[in-house]
Amino acid sequence: MAKLKLSKHRSTGSTIIQKDKSSEKLPLVQLPMYSTNFSDAGKYFFFRPEWVKLTRQRGPLSLGAPSVG
Repeated sequence: MAKLKLSKHRSTGSTIIQKDKSSEKLPLVQLPMYSTNFSDAGKYFFFRPEWVKLTRQRGPLSLGAPSVG
């Protein structure tokens, strides 16, 4: 869904087609809806600051093997 923009190559002068990534500078609230990549939209949705804060309130997360004792 990314818009395209045309620019000139610096050394050859040929026309280059690029993604218009100006939407990446939008406020955090708008990023999930206007992100240029689907995976980025998911990242902005799932890693919202208030959600990350909630997960950190539960204490440290240990992903290592359980100890046998």
